[in-house]
Amino acid sequence: MHASLHDSSLLFTVAGDLLSTNVATVRADLLTALDRHTSATSVVVNLSAARTVDSQGLNLLISLLRECERRKLELRITEPQSQVHRLLSYLNLASRFGLPALVAS
Repeated sequence: MHASLHDSSLLFTVAGDLLSTNVATVRADLLTALDRHTSATSVVVNLSAARTVDSQGLNLLISLLRECERRKLELRITEPQSQVHRLLSYLNLASRFGLPALVAS
């Protein structure tokens, strides 16, 4: 996972799937970066490399959303794989992460 500050946005690039096997490490990295970059006004999570998000990965994203709300930061997910985007839409979470809802076919 890579974290960097661009203008006032903290950009997280997730290196792979968000699974129970790696969420503890990803969560620690996210919180460390949030604490380090206190001047950020928004958080952007690039999920282009995450083909799969399991229940623990989803829990991580929801926890990050709550943490951003607590810190008064805007949170957006960018470039989700189609199956991840479908999952977030199915759970009515897409708009909470700044994504358009997908229309069921």
